[in-house]
Amino acid sequence: PKTGILPLVHSSQIEDLGDIPLVYNESADFVLVGDMGDEWDVNAMNKALRALMNGATLTAFQQNPYWLASDGNRLDNGSFVAALEYGSGKKCLHSFGKPAELFFRMALADTGIAPEHTIMVGDDYQSDIVGASRCGIKGVLLKSGKYDYTKFPEKAFAVINGISALPSWIENQ
Repeated sequence: PKTGILPLVHSSQIEDLGDIPLVYNESADFVLVGDMGDEWDVNAMNKALRALMNGATLTAFQQNPYWLASDGNRLDNGSFVAALEYGSGKKCLHSFGKPAELFFRMALADTGIAPEHTIMVGDDYQSDIVGASRCGIKGVLLKSGKYDYTKFPEKAFAVINGISALPSWIENQ
């Protein structure tokens, strides 16, 4: 990058970005939307908006609309990406996490295991199950309470009650 990346990530994740040049103003080349948790604020969003309107490229770790926390549903990255897309008139060009095919292909490459010998176990239908199935990976959907599971059974390889049911499910395969 000419100047760097404006990171919309939790303060605890900044060090994970390593030697990537970071900037916190409209001169950024990229806006990276990550999980800011309870640190989301309108000032950070406005800085990102100004950077995008000044030519920065919008990228994200993932684009889930919401996630299920212990106190109920909470907005996730995708909702903030959508707000920035709407405000700036730009589309997010790269999403690096689930359900991006690149994410699953990289995991397969790291393990050296073929997709047909791999399962993805997750509680997020769109990110875990649909994303994995695009790469030929079988998806096992956990009933976490986030979705109406009667809508999705034809797309998941299996639907189980929770992670504690996984060992017996594997034994029966």
